[in-house]
Amino acid sequence: MRLMPTRYIIAIVMAGLITGAGFGLARYLHNSFLERFHQSLHEAAAAGTLPKEFEGVDLDNVPLENLELGVGASDEIRIKIADWLSYGRYVWVPLVCAACLGLAYVIGKPKGP
Repeated sequence: MRLMPTRYIIAIVMAGLITGAGFGLARYLHNSFLERFHQSLHEAAAAGTLPKEFEGVDLDNVPLENLELGVGASDEIRIKIADWLSYGRYVWVPLVCAACLGLAYVIGKPKGP
């Protein structure tokens, strides 16, 4: 019985680490946006400039569905990256796995005749 070469095991582990880091980054970006959004709502409530639709609402659990919010360019880019990492996983996860395994094959290919 022939075992799988070590380079492929390392490639699979690296693909898993890269994938986990991608999902971790997506979660971090989503949570940091929500935290900044809720913090700005609390600041607006303290200053008395809270929009009417948020008055009398639990500001820590405001649903973001059907809200038309204007966000800065950097926040918009972060949200798009997080969404792509979350919802585009059917594209980038197989690509990462294929790239890691392909690199392991190329690196481990015997040289010479």
